[in-house]
Amino acid sequence: MDYYQVLGVSKSATDVEIKSAYRRLALQYHPDKNPSPDAKHKFQELTHSYSHLIDPKKRYNYDNGINEDEEEIDMNDLMAFLDPDFFRELGFPVMFT
Repeated sequence: MDYYQVLGVSKSATDVEIKSAYRRLALQYHPDKNPSPDAKHKFQELTHSYSHLIDPKKRYNYDNGINEDEEEIDMNDLMAFLDPDFFRELGFPVMFT
């Protein structure tokens, strides 16, 4: 799904343009206002797209092809697994120092 296409805005759209497009389309497709069977699905797509484009971090990630479902690895957490004391505390024999 192309978030920009769903909202009908360009990739260079400002926050004001994104909000305006969302408001206009949300009023049009809100399930309480639109009896169409696909209105609920369309409204959910609009809301999902809006939430990603209005948040600066999510928009940056989307624009740069970064999958937000993938967790970022904190190097400090990773280094804890390489610390021999970590293994000793868990009761494992340590073969390296």
